[in-house]
Amino acid sequence: MVPEHCSWRSDADVASMNPCWCVMVALQSRWNVPFDGAFVNDGGAISWISRNSSKPGRPDELDCWTILSDRDWAASNLAMAGENVAEYLVAEMAKVYPVSMPTALFRQSHRWLYASARYPMANETGCAWDETMQLGACGDWFGKDNVEGAMLSGLALAGRVLGSANERAYQNHLTHLQFSRESLSQLTLKF
Repeated sequence: MVPEHCSWRSDADVASMNPCWCVMVALQSRWNVPFDGAFVNDGGAISWISRNSSKPGRPDELDCWTILSDRDWAASNLAMAGENVAEYLVAEMAKVYPVSMPTALFRQSHRWLYASARYPMANETGCAWDETMQLGACGDWFGKDNVEGAMLSGLALAGRVLGSANERAYQNHLTHLQFSRESLSQLTLKF
């Protein structure tokens, strides 16, 4: 997909992504845990849980949670049926905190094949830019694999594109000025 002569092609070829299973679950009533989001660092199947219904402006009739699987667990269970993944991860979420979890009324899973960078395209600029080809790339796979990382990478690339356009405009202006000086030197003034 990246042209052969692009300066950052070899870096892009090395970058690879991790999968993740995501589950949305709606509980019958509020799960009385003292948090609305938590990293789960126990080496199990879950890496993150968050209470979606705690976000401003969200309905609170049901207690809705998002569960993100651990990347290694996801890689080992890519072929598992989505219904089985949802059932398993909801059961694992119930073990995260020693408070009984209400009945799940709804659960749905989504397999996210390209969720986070295993080998990010790490560089100092947060994006890739080939000045000659005028071709760039950005995204959360430049190091910080979240929405903030994607936004910062996009802003970095926008800066590179705008800087390049500004430099080209400046060079065109200098060329035009040079042409104008040469034209002026060839004029003969007559009084």
